[in-house]
Amino acid sequence: MRAGLALCDLVAINSAFIGIYIQNLEAMRNAGLLLPSEPQVALRFLMLFNIAAMTIFTFNG
Repeated sequence: MRAGLALCDLVAINSAFIGIYIQNLEAMRNAGLLLPSEPQVALRFLMLFNIAAMTIFTFNG
């Protein structure tokens, strides 16, 4: 059950991250922010974030 709750939390966190990024992408470009040209950069960040979140969920119960 604990693993299921952690998985649901990670799905929610990932959905929110991706949704907000896509929603604000045009505004970030218009503001002149320098965005990565390859999607691997965002995926690496998301993967590292997931590893950190799973570590926190695992060790804190």
